[in-house]
Amino acid sequence: MFVQEVTALLFAVVLLLGSLALSNPASPSGVSVTAWVSAVCAGALYYGVAFWFYLAGLRGVTASFAGLFINLVPVFGLAASYVVLGERLSARQLAGVIVVIGAVASAAFFIGRNALAQNGAERVEA
Repeated sequence: MFVQEVTALLFAVVLLLGSLALSNPASPSGVSVTAWVSAVCAGALYYGVAFWFYLAGLRGVTASFAGLFINLVPVFGLAASYVVLGERLSARQLAGVIVVIGAVASAAFFIGRNALAQNGAERVEA
């Protein structure tokens, strides 16, 4: 996570420097209090709460199993754009959704099956 945050910070600095170089400075004072509160609440909700749920979920499964579901983020993004924004999905996007869901489901099946086999082997040895 640290690398992502540092990369995002560096990207924001590059954008700020580019804005200053073009003599079109981005001023935080031009942003309303409502926009700042909305941005902070959105960050806390979309990042903080979601990450907390993810970490709580890791207590019950292995990291390799939980990591599979990160691949579903674009699927949820497409679903949200369809439901919330009313966007039409192309055949290519639907095919991608099917491929991703199929890959995650099959990988989860094999990881779960291997975990059950390992647990059974441990019980036999004990």
